[in-house]
Amino acid sequence: MHRKAVSLALLLGCLVAAPAFAQKSNLPKVVKTVTESSVQKNVKTLIQPKVMRAWRTQALKEAKHVDILFKNLFAKVNLASNTHQLLDIASFRMYNEQYGLIPALDKFWLELLEDISIVYGGPAKFVETTHSVIPHKITLSPAETQKRLLQKEARLKHAAKRWKELKSFIQKTIPAENYAAYSQRNAITQFLRNDYAGESEYAKAIFLYTSGKRNIVQTLVSEEYTSARAPIQAAEGAQWNVSSLYNEILAWAHGKGKFPFTVDAVAQMLELDKYAVDGHSALYQNLNTPGCKTLRDWGWTDGDIRQFIKDYKSHATQQYASRSILWDKQNMQRYLKKNWNAFWYPIIQKESAVTRQVLKYVEEGF
Repeated sequence: MHRKAVSLALLLGCLVAAPAFAQKSNLPKVVKTVTESSVQKNVKTLIQPKVMRAWRTQALKEAKHVDILFKNLFAKVNLASNTHQLLDIASFRMYNEQYGLIPALDKFWLELLEDISIVYGGPAKFVETTHSVIPHKITLSPAETQKRLLQKEARLKHAAKRWKELKSFIQKTIPAENYAAYSQRNAITQFLRNDYAGESEYAKAIFLYTSGKRNIVQTLVSEEYTSARAPIQAAEGAQWNVSSLYNEILAWAHGKGKFPFTVDAVAQMLELDKYAVDGHSALYQNLNTPGCKTLRDWGWTDGDIRQFIKDYKSHATQQYASRSILWDKQNMQRYLKKNWNAFWYPIIQKESAVTRQVLKYVEEGF
């Protein structure tokens, strides 16, 4: 950065001292390029991380407030002699609709499914309104999409961290045989052991995630319930690989890559099918269309766009996802999410009375 500043100062000096030489050597254009590059780098390294941290802080503000209240609750109650209450608190940390781990994972998964829709169709959707039979086109904001995803991820990581802390405390405080008797009443006991011994592939996936044996993407694309619930789709093998797609979306959300639109969506944004071969060449040189601006907003560089145009002209777009393959991925994930809901929602409803009572104790400073 220091060398670039010195170079820029020298160029500006030449520009002021020898205007004729500067004009002849095209120095104004060079200075402009260097300056724009410097500004873009500063924006990326200084502003964006601050904004992202602010988003996460905003998402965790309420959750951290509850954490403080929980510390007060622990200080007032002798939990070591009250297995029943401790299991209720554990249920709160796992199942509560606002602060629980499983609902946080559920919301994060829903956000990723919405992002797959953007990958498939591009950054616009048509919504029907009561005022008109003609659907209204809504342009999706990359910043809002990024914000929602990062905030859902932050809440999920926070819930997982708090659960691990509570589980460690329970295991140190109360022997397993003391709470084993509550296993029929409290669904939470399946997660308090060192090894999962149940038969549910959904609970096992959560157990492996909280144990640190799988990351969140591996949990959402779990082999257990992929093969058990959808053997036909699972048999498609390597072509059905949604893990890489989720990882690309998350990398984009963290400012480390471009949004992984399908080849069809990018071609539609650039209107490549409307261009002749010469038109492709002109677009390749200028990149001044609204579609190019949209792609830049979603993290694509000019180099990315030019490479796509080049690949599209030579029919070498295999490295980009196609809508036909993504359709299967999307349907598969929605199918798994539906079965996930069928398993977890009844348990969360059953535990909701317990978690609401715990939250009431917390809020009242019991």
